[in-house]
Amino acid sequence: MFAEVHITGPMANVALFGSLGADFILGVALLSGRYIRLTCMLQMGIIALYTIALSLFAPHWWLHPYGPVLKNIPILIATWAVLAAGRAKHV
Repeated sequence: MFAEVHITGPMANVALFGSLGADFILGVALLSGRYIRLTCMLQMGIIALYTIALSLFAPHWWLHPYGPVLKNIPILIATWAVLAAGRAKHV
């Protein structure tokens, strides 16, 4: 997927491990119960960015049988629901 959005070579490794690290940090932050609002906003921003990038440069991923892009819709809705439910008390 990185190659299709023109991220190749050493930058692909940086992007891969950077995204894995960001997911891990956001997951730990969410589990800690602190900064939930900030964590949800960051997560929704990251999801939106890579969804837009894939939509522009590799739209065929929307039709993939395992739904690597399509799954972002319910994830965004669920993340927004956490915010809307008032569970995001800490900034």
